[in-house]
Amino acid sequence: MEMLMPGQPLVQSYAKIFDSWLILQLFIAYAVLMDMRSEVANQPDFDLLPQHISDWEEEHGEIPDDSVVLIRYGWGIYYNNRTRYFGFEKHGRNMHFPGLSRELATRGTLVGVGTDTPSVDAGKSVTYRAHVHLQTTNMYVLENLDLEHDNMPGFNHGSLCFLSRFAAVLMDMRSEVANQPDFELLPQHISDWEEEHGEIPDDSVLLIRYGWGIYYNNRTRYFGFEKHGRNMHFPGLSEGAARELATRGTLVGVGTDTPSVDAGKSVTYRAHVHLQTANMYVLENLDLEHDNMPERDFTLWVMPMKIAEGTGAPCRVIAVLNFSPSVETSFSLILSALALIRTLQYLQ
Repeated sequence: MEMLMPGQPLVQSYAKIFDSWLILQLFIAYAVLMDMRSEVANQPDFDLLPQHISDWEEEHGEIPDDSVVLIRYGWGIYYNNRTRYFGFEKHGRNMHFPGLSRELATRGTLVGVGTDTPSVDAGKSVTYRAHVHLQTTNMYVLENLDLEHDNMPGFNHGSLCFLSRFAAVLMDMRSEVANQPDFELLPQHISDWEEEHGEIPDDSVLLIRYGWGIYYNNRTRYFGFEKHGRNMHFPGLSEGAARELATRGTLVGVGTDTPSVDAGKSVTYRAHVHLQTANMYVLENLDLEHDNMPERDFTLWVMPMKIAEGTGAPCRVIAVLNFSPSVETSFSLILSALALIRTLQYLQ
């Protein structure tokens, strides 16, 4: 899980998958939809020109600053036909699908561009100038989008949101666990923590740090596999604690630094049953090894992959420190750690 703290004017991820600075505000952006299906009219080499953008703005209004422009060429209908979607020639590897010119990049006021094609550049491109211009100006490029929704608005009525945001508290159980692989969190542990730190707020996520994340890169130790068997041993919620949290009816979810909210020795997974029956999030495999994380006063941003009819999904989780109104509001935030979360389980 990443931590956002006061510091620099930009946000940097130290994860190996990112090697550049990212502006925090780019996690959320307004969006507009530019429908070019009638102009494309099945032309695989269609180029979106500045005139198309001008014509669209004349009809729908100017594209707002700090927004994402989604371009619907109507190409998504070919997604399941690889040859048609990429526009491969019969006896060659050249590609043919619509793309755009560089005009949007030169505005300097947009967050990004998304398309329902394999690339923002036209398939026939060999220089990829759209990518060059867009990314030189630090704009997102979103490709292979499903934009085949006729009820999508044409202008600034919807927003493109990559995350859910919740208040959060951190319950540190490392001293209680003390390397006990079969440790179970009991209702009494919750009561003791609240007596010291205050009640868990309504509409919040409870994060439980067992200290198990230090074993993440050792699969055998992390899952607690027995030497000659597949039984597992790692800390988790007792059924009583899970029931107690679920029956409150005021919490959003529970997150842990273990493979499951249930203890490894569980065979009935009652913690899952109680929490998810109460429609609570379950966040597992979190990296909570940050000693500067407070017990309270931080916000959790949860960014799951949307999977239709799925019971779980990979997601990214970021913790953002909250500040009192007296603190200068111009504080900016910096990423300080790599998210290790792998699974979000939820009910839809």
